[in-house]
Amino acid sequence: DADEGWDGLSVSAITTSPGKITVYLGTQLNTGPPTDHEIYLLDFDIPTRKFDSLKDSFNVEESVFDIALRPSGGFAYLATGFDTKEFLILNISNPLAISEADSYSTPIDAKGIYYSAGNVYLVTDNGAAANDFFVMDVTAGGALEETWSPSVLKSSYDANSSANANAVFVSGQYAFLGLEGGGEKQFHIINIGNPNDPVAPGTQSSLVLGVTGGVNDVYVEGSYAFLATEDDAMELQVVDATSANRLASFDADESWDGLSVFARSTAP
Repeated sequence: DADEGWDGLSVSAITTSPGKITVYLGTQLNTGPPTDHEIYLLDFDIPTRKFDSLKDSFNVEESVFDIALRPSGGFAYLATGFDTKEFLILNISNPLAISEADSYSTPIDAKGIYYSAGNVYLVTDNGAAANDFFVMDVTAGGALEETWSPSVLKSSYDANSSANANAVFVSGQYAFLGLEGGGEKQFHIINIGNPNDPVAPGTQSSLVLGVTGGVNDVYVEGSYAFLATEDDAMELQVVDATSANRLASFDADESWDGLSVFARSTAP
């Protein structure tokens, strides 16, 4: 129980030792007892299927909407609602003493985040005519990723000037964005082969798909993108990850929105 009355908004986990999975939980803005923190760090014991005692927590001072972890360890990347620290980086090299490493201010709340090969990909809740997709360099000038240097903005991109971005997933040289609002442009495929200049495959505008109500979450497996949407008739949608064409859908429940999705290949 992170705190009575507050919802968990994001979670990420990484296996840190045999039999242990370290879990990072991000919550809504928390202003009441027993703590006023929004990040919680716990160890899940696999043999007993129980959580060990809380290792540490951290006061972000605003809601944490998404979390990405560096696979090699050392740093956690947060998408937050903190004005001036929408992109927040935590040093987690000592799990008993989480500390702030760096931050970056985007025009409005950051909602989705993804780490890949030394870059952090961030999307924001920006419905105005401004950029809502950001590429951040979190390496040390090409040195080992375990060496820290302040984050550097490589590029930014306006995926949809009238929509709010909710989620981002990176696979290969493409970023897949889920948005809400903005007419017929709620799902985007962006070429990030050159992170300094993100563009659509073969064009100067991204491949797009209209999704009624918007896209809350995206997960890509192979050549398929799975979308958790707010379309009451097809909350789960399957899209060709190379063309943005809709291939299939599933109606989970007539009145409930799809909020998250995960997929994995299980057989040939």
